[in-house]
Amino acid sequence: MLGVVRTTLLLAPLLGLLASAKPESLSAYDRALGRAVDRSQQKLESGVELAADHSTWENAWRVSSKRFTIRTTESRYFGAALAADLESMYTRFQELTGSRYEPTEPLEVFVMLDLPAYNAFGNDHGAEHSSFYGSFFAAQHPERPVATYYSENPTLMRMWATHSAGHQFVVAAFGSEPPLPLAEGLATYWTFFWDWNWAVDEFERLEAAGSIVPLQRLLASDLDEFASSPEKGHARLVQLGMLFAYLLTFREDTRTVTKGIRVIEAPFRDYLRDVLAGRDASGHAVHSLLTSDLETLQRDFVAFDAWR
Repeated sequence: MLGVVRTTLLLAPLLGLLASAKPESLSAYDRALGRAVDRSQQKLESGVELAADHSTWENAWRVSSKRFTIRTTESRYFGAALAADLESMYTRFQELTGSRYEPTEPLEVFVMLDLPAYNAFGNDHGAEHSSFYGSFFAAQHPERPVATYYSENPTLMRMWATHSAGHQFVVAAFGSEPPLPLAEGLATYWTFFWDWNWAVDEFERLEAAGSIVPLQRLLASDLDEFASSPEKGHARLVQLGMLFAYLLTFREDTRTVTKGIRVIEAPFRDYLRDVLAGRDASGHAVHSLLTSDLETLQRDFVAFDAWR
């Protein structure tokens, strides 16, 4: 797509009027005004990109917000909208993790033109996730960007970007990620803010298809299991995201309880914060639930159906 800036130079009509007047008919004020307008017009023209081709990655738009820089060949408007949406998610990242981390430079997000360009970038920069998801955090790239590709579905686009921006944030804020199932559960849980009804529908579809993995196996999954096929990876991500929603929002002994804006108790949230910070979390009741009492969690999670 050709990205072209078209700017109307508002000073031009005034310049035309002044130029058409005879010198002797102009007052000193008019002549001074004409010189000032002329200087302003020249300055404006020198600072405006009248026709720039942003269709190639080398000349892609770079649109920055407070915490993100979006690089895209789509349009400046698209880049600004995506940056604003990620800013709103960043506050959710901070709220759940308890981190006040603010990047010294905006975090990079690369939105490739299409799937082939995305895959080519992934092949060069360690894209384990690209085999089953539409984005990944390129930790091995010098700019450590989120990499994704353009979709005309705005919700899907934001879900992809949010998932990997979650990984990007956790590494930036804490230095490393927690064990894989916790890292993926957290990142996927954040994506569900864009379309909770879709998440519930997809989870129920996977249940009906018999694609739900027992929690003991799910929480022990390694990267090879996630990346073994797009279908298996997708099913695991959805299940982990729903497990996080269940523990954070629905289960009585693990959910976050608030009174007004004050948090009264938050067992699973506090467990996650300790794990992310590298503190010993074995004393949490939630730790027992996720390990020695996993059969209880499995039974309750499968039986729960009050998602909406």
